[in-house]
Amino acid sequence: MPTLAERLTLAERLGFAATDRVLIVAADDAGMSHAANQAIFDAFTAGLLQTAGAMVPTGWFDEVRAYAAAHPAADFGVHLTLSSEMQGARWRPLCSHREVPGLYDPHGFFWARPEQVWQHATPAEVECECRAQIETALAAGLDVTHLDSHMGVLHFDARFDAVYRTLAVDYRLPARMLSQATLVAHDALRLSGCRAAMADAGVSFPDRFVYADKHASEPILDVWTRTLATLQPGVTEIALHPARRSPEMVHMTSRTSRPFAAPARAAEHQWLLDPDVRERLADRGVHLVGYRVLRDLQRGERVSK
Repeated sequence: MPTLAERLTLAERLGFAATDRVLIVAADDAGMSHAANQAIFDAFTAGLLQTAGAMVPTGWFDEVRAYAAAHPAADFGVHLTLSSEMQGARWRPLCSHREVPGLYDPHGFFWARPEQVWQHATPAEVECECRAQIETALAAGLDVTHLDSHMGVLHFDARFDAVYRTLAVDYRLPARMLSQATLVAHDALRLSGCRAAMADAGVSFPDRFVYADKHASEPILDVWTRTLATLQPGVTEIALHPARRSPEMVHMTSRTSRPFAAPARAAEHQWLLDPDVRERLADRGVHLVGYRVLRDLQRGERVSK
């Protein structure tokens, strides 16, 4: 028979009512560029952004480290990075070529596309690199609150999802998980049981995850307006990719799809700074949280919202 804790919803375990709508507003790609970092820092200050994922191998990670040191309450996870897709600003594995040869492309960088990582890398190589990134973040002083996966590399291959689960267990960290409907839609990849396996391993994760790429033909701000208007009870995470307007981001994202190109990133930056958005959420009784409360719950520590 399930225990009381097992019968409670995630929202209830966090101290909310089962009918409450709880929202994690997350930003990916901290460390990718100065423009992305500054937008994320702006959004933390404005108060709508609750958490951000740091890309440890990138050239601007040290700026994230410095910000986190000056703002210890900032909620940063590790945005586990196994691919390098940007134009003119690429990054390399932290592990050596001898340790992870399958993660290196012919030019000495990560592969550009997830499909290339799945083709060339082994689970052992992926685990080696991910552990190096987490350990580097911890050594840099980040109070790491969770794990997530850049470009979904760890989500859409069952071999790598198993690595992801192992890391979440070993480091006692919650993990972003794709929504069940997304996993079922990719059932040919044997992914439909991933959420259940993660839960069985004792890892915390939100009830739902919404990302803009699923609605690539829809204007980016329409995605978020519709998402907030239709929030369901429970814990929902939305992931944005804000960046300040700059020639740097225009160049870097010139080959990316529309939801991740510079105009969409700049629009998300401004959306995160809009006080009306937060006011509308408050009027609807939506509770904002970061991943730190999920981490504390997973570790059996006192949850303070």
